[in-house]
Amino acid sequence: MFRFRLFACLSAGAILLACLSPLQADHSYVQDGSIGKAPDPPKLPGLLLETLPPDKWVGQKIIILPEQVALQHFGYVGMVRGRRGNYSTPYKDIAGKIATITSCRVENGLETMRFTVDGTKDSYVTKFYGHLTDPIKFDNIAFVSDLDFARAQWEGKSLWPTVSKLQTYDQSKDLPNVNGALWNSLSDFEIEKLKPLTVDKVTASWYPDRPIRLILKTADGKEGFADVRVSYNNTGSTSDTRYDFDTQFLATDPMANCTDEMREAIKASKVIVGMTPEQVKICWGKPSIIMAGKNEEWLYWAGLVHIGFDVHYASRSATFADGKVISVTDG
Repeated sequence: MFRFRLFACLSAGAILLACLSPLQADHSYVQDGSIGKAPDPPKLPGLLLETLPPDKWVGQKIIILPEQVALQHFGYVGMVRGRRGNYSTPYKDIAGKIATITSCRVENGLETMRFTVDGTKDSYVTKFYGHLTDPIKFDNIAFVSDLDFARAQWEGKSLWPTVSKLQTYDQSKDLPNVNGALWNSLSDFEIEKLKPLTVDKVTASWYPDRPIRLILKTADGKEGFADVRVSYNNTGSTSDTRYDFDTQFLATDPMANCTDEMREAIKASKVIVGMTPEQVKICWGKPSIIMAGKNEEWLYWAGLVHIGFDVHYASRSATFADGKVISVTDG
């Protein structure tokens, strides 16, 4: 009995000490609360339109993107009508239609979008099967606001390409159930960089990560197209900038009011003091990251550099003040 009472007293004392120990700590050795203020994080190069988080997508207009002829007989796989519809929706039922997003949230561990086709009561659901931390890209869907923006900005106007090729599409070779039809129907031709092209038409592409198709004409009448994006809404990765509009085109003549030295530097893809941000993009492309401060610095990764806890190597950099390059590091 004595042993039991002793054990009980010791146990109660241990519990009491454990409860009181935080109160008895020497607070001269303990810092409570925040210390200092973290600097603003480096900026990623942005696009022309605001990228909305998925919880702000409700009410947005979307278009169901068309597909190449060779894929149309599969329908829209994973796009389900109603609550108990088939696993795919026939292509002709919904291709090119405008709809309104009614819900976008995680359901059963998957990002899930629900939408209703405008002018009908037809509701559909589609899911994103990537990891919850991955940038979202629902198949076959694009934001109408992106297309409207591109039409208003560029249809019927000139663009200056920073790429050297345009694609072409031959629908007569795009046949269902024919091996290689997807690729055989596509080709490309060479164009001269920075020689203006006319935007004949802006339409929807086949791809959610580059949903805007610019149909372009050269000065000698050749026709081709380029697929681009103007926001990261439903486009997946933000690190691959190949399809960003301002990776492929400029909306103003970069050679206007250039000195001869500047023209030669641009042709040689060499960044020099005095260049504008647009001219630097022509030479080196979009920066990997932008460091804000008294002067803005563009960094181009190739290996090791410490940015916070991340390690990169900046093989090139350009520093700007008042919209012009004031210093360059190359190599």
